[in-house]
Amino acid sequence: MEESPFVYLVFGLVYAGMILGEFPRLAVDRTGIVLLGAIALVASEHGDFSGVDAPRSSCSSASW
Repeated sequence: MEESPFVYLVFGLVYAGMILGEFPRLAVDRTGIVLLGAIALVASEHGDFSGVDAPRSSCSSASW
């Protein structure tokens, strides 16, 4: 399976943020950078989450 360039972009930004410790001019530390990267991948549906074995809530409004 081929990953999209968006995944590589998010990975690169998160990796750079982890090295720097924060993004200049933003009040985001390492934890926030990682969370924003994960949210970006999940929200964009570019990530492959087929290997994640997690129960799904019946009251969730998300269409998986």
